[in-house]
Formats: sequence, structure tokens, C-alpha cells
Amino acid sequence: MSGCVKLPETTPRPIDSPQSTQPHKNETYNQTNTSQIQLRQDTRYYENGIYYIGQFRGSIRHGQGAMYYEDGTLMYEGQYQDGLRHGQGAMYYEDGTLKYEGQWRNSSYYWQGKLYYTDGTLKYEGQFKAGLYDGEGKQYYKNGTLMHEGQWRNGVPHGQRTSYFEDGTLMYEGRTVHGNGQGKLYYEDGTLKYEGQLQYGKYGGQGKLYSEDGTLKYQGQFRNGTPVTLELAVE
Repeated sequence: MSGCVKLPETTPRPIDSPQSTQPHKNETYNQTNTSQIQLRQDTRYYENGIYYIGQFRGSIRHGQGAMYYEDGTLMYEGQYQDGLRHGQGAMYYEDGTLKYEGQWRNSSYYWQGKLYYTDGTLKYEGQFKAGLYDGEGKQYYKNGTLMHEGQWRNGVPHGQRTSYFEDGTLMYEGRTVHGNGQGKLYYEDGTLKYEGQLQYGKYGGQGKLYSEDGTLKYQGQFRNGTPVTLELAVE
């Protein structure tokens, strides 16, 4: 391992500045293949205080390596390709707590992985694309209770989804596509609150609204979360 200090011509790209990628539908993920590439082991220090110990191809991080914060705390350990985090790897908060573990592409969370809160509690597990929730996944409250499970696209719910209150009681079940949905919402005691169409998280379209005691309160059209008319349900 070389002991010399090598500064890059420019400060490296910020750790959490992912590049957007557009993989083909149903694309499978391939990890970095370094078996046929001549690599060398070295250490490199950067102007912002972080440093890297691992493999290089020429002057570029490539292969297995580890990046450290200025105080020596591990920041990232895993695979690189052409200077970017690419393949299998784990990233850590500045106090050493695990932040993310899973697969990477072009320095972004990609395909399958797990994301954690700052206290180490699991926040999300499932599929990613360009650093965002994308595909099948589960999101959790800080207390460990399941918050959402279902499908995502570009970081927002898209497709079939089930959501829960923090105590684990069912909150919502249904389907959302491009902001429009069809489903059921519940009160915290489990009583049905609303069933019908939704637009961007609010009652929108045809639906039924219920009182907390389960009686039908309104049936008809909604707009922006409000009944279009003031007519009450027929008792």
C-alpha cells in the first residue's frame, strides 16, 4: 500500500449526489466484474478530509474498497466501478450507524436493498431505482411497525398498497396509479371510514364516507376531499 498523498484535480462528487439511471424494464442487476482487470491496492486522501483505501484501475477507484470520514469512521465499504459505488456495498452515518446495505448503480441505491433511520432502525426494505423507492417494498415507522407495503414508482406509491397506523392497525388498502386511486380508508379503531375513488391522497370521484360508529354519512361525488353536494346519505 502506498503511503503517499494523492489529491485529485477536482474534489470528488458528493457522497449523496446520485446520478439518475434509466434501466430497461425487467433488467437484471450485474455486479462489478473485476476478474479480468488488473487492479492495484492503494490509499488516497481527498481535500474534504475523507480518504479511500482499496483497489484502483489506473488512478480511478475500481473494485473492492472502503471510504472513510475524516475522523476515521467508515463511510462506505463495497464495490466500485469507474470511480462510482457500483455493485454490492454498505454506507454508514457519521457516527458509524448503518445507513444502507444492498446494491448500487452509479453511486445510487439500485435494485434490492435496505435503508435505515439514524438510530439504526430499519426504515425501508425492497427495490430501488436511481436512489428512490421503485418496485416492491416495505416502509417502517421508527418503532419498527410496518407503515406501508406494496408497490412504488419514483419514490411514491404506485400500484397495490396497504398502509397501517403506528400501532399496526390497518389504515388503507387499495391501488394508486399516477395519483389516482381506488380503495378503503379506516379509523384508528379499524372501522371503515371511506371507500371509493381517491385523487392525490384525498377523496375524489365517487365514494362513500362513514361515521366513526359505522353509519353511512355521505354517498356520492367528492372533489378535493370534500363532498360535492351537502346531501346526506338516506337513512
